[in-house]
Amino acid sequence: MEPPNSFDAEAVRGKKADVFEAMQPLSAKDVVFGQYETGPPGPGYRGEKDVAKDSRTETYAAARVFYIENGRWAGVPFLLFRDMPVEKTSRPTCLRCASIRRTVRASTST
Repeated sequence: MEPPNSFDAEAVRGKKADVFEAMQPLSAKDVVFGQYETGPPGPGYRGEKDVAKDSRTETYAAARVFYIENGRWAGVPFLLFRDMPVEKTSRPTCLRCASIRRTVRASTST
């Protein structure tokens, strides 16, 4: 979101609305589902106890959640990845945002 001119509720709401208007819609080609396989950590999903050998249950999902097409975020994908280990029923999802580098430009008079 671009910084609002003030922290007045209406100004902040307006800047948030600008971000939502700039989001591109999600499509089927933006989503991938999968299932973990046997590897160094252990058996694959179908090798787990009480799981059918022909199970098609997805244990992994990834999505390009959205693109924000504005000057600051043009072309930057926001991605979401999630896996499901059998031994756990829930996991926290963390979002990490990079700090914004601000540039100060000197004004020159002629």
